Amino acid sequence: MISVILQIFGILFILSIAVGGYLVYHLVHFWKQICQEVQHETGLDTPSRLTLMETNNPAWGQHAALKKTLSELRAMGFQPAGTYDVWEMSHLYIVGMVHPEDYLYATVYMLSEEQLWTDLCSEQVGGENLTVSNVSTVGTLDDIPGHRQLSDPTWGIMDLYDCIKAERGKGPFKDIEAADFKAEFEHAYAVEMDWRNSQGGVPTWEEFIRIAKQTDTTLTETKLQTAYYETVYQKGVLRLSDECVATFCTETTLTVPEWEVIRETCFALHEHVPNSHLANFVADHLYGLDNDHIEDLKQVINPALPAIENFEQFNETLPEHLQAIKLGDVDTPVQAEIFAVPLRPDSLDVSAS
Repeated sequence: MISVILQIFGILFILSIAVGGYLVYHLVHFWKQICQEVQHETGLDTPSRLTLMETNNPAWGQHAALKKTLSELRAMGFQPAGTYDVWEMSHLYIVGMVHPEDYLYATVYMLSEEQLWTDLCSEQVGGENLTVSNVSTVGTLDDIPGHRQLSDPTWGIMDLYDCIKAERGKGPFKDIEAADFKAEFEHAYAVEMDWRNSQGGVPTWEEFIRIAKQTDTTLTETKLQTAYYETVYQKGVLRLSDECVATFCTETTLTVPEWEVIRETCFALHEHVPNSHLANFVADHLYGLDNDHIEDLKQVINPALPAIENFEQFNETLPEHLQAIKLGDVDTPVQAEIFAVPLRPDSLDVSAS
């Protein structure tokens, strides 16, 4: 259902078709930034959850291309299912529609009035989910198990309708009522993101290269490697770390004053931090370490061990006043151990957290 919405990965990763267009759109801009040596300033993240906020008569709803698309859907029997801003993505707007007779639902996306695309989705009860879309990219990401997507940027609304009716197979199909659209969309996004996060939260190198081949870029192998490294670090390592810390904030038994003392110093080492990024991550979070410490870490990293074990072994070798302090662990959005840098009062007892 979310098909192209997972594009939300900004420079991260066009989740299925869901991410298709949006990611490629931002990835192209990211690559351009790299060429200008400012690749680190991309700025868009892909949250693990989205919240749709229904809005009545928004200004963006008057966009001519959007009004034309909605008119075509209504002419085919689709009924309104809400107009939404996205809490986590201020420049992404969504209109939902349902077709009660054909058991179809449509999601129309508008990105800052610059891009517009439509998904039609059908869900077999106990079977395959199919999304057809006119987003501008095709086949760049591996499909999530149980989900199939077809896309062609030249397809109009009738083309999308004909395609999904021909390709979705036999029913029975899930019936989504207009009142259920928000909850179904948010759930579908969460399922997709949970699967993507379980793979590390970023595209594989193979997916990344497929994205590159669908653009006009002439970036060298070195620049592509740099872009991919930054993608993994910014949109996988750091994004998931921030979300794990946010989860810990809701679960910790620390008092509010205790949490306020350390919250800005907390970080999460999660199960998907690659060893290749560990030294960079440690340098960014353990502020008291100098270059010699980071070079020592690079020398002792064992590629056969997960990054968290390499970090813990390294952390134990540090002088006590430089060691990160373990606060606890979380399982959401991925498994992670939570640490704080040693900049807290000695009286703070985190052992019970």
